Amino acid sequence: MPRKRTIGKRRMGPQEGAQAWQDVFLGGAAIFDDFTDETGVDTDRHGKVAESAAWAAWQAYGAIFLSFHGRERRDGSPLWALEKFGEPYAY
Repeated sequence: MPRKRTIGKRRMGPQEGAQAWQDVFLGGAAIFDDFTDETGVDTDRHGKVAESAAWAAWQAYGAIFLSFHGRERRDGSPLWALEKFGEPYAY
């Protein structure tokens, strides 16, 4: 009998995680199709992730994201995650 295929969870470092979650942190939705492959988090048909998953990612990767990206989007509007969840714990 063949072995059951298992899929291991991908572990990401802080910079890798901040990069993978960039679109969600900026605008609240994942733009590219590879988001689920990179993070293991499912999106709906509009690219939105569950709020609990976005909050957990913001707490884990938000501080490093703010350090290399800043507090505003290119058009001067605030980051979606910063507006929605406030400061990340580690910041």
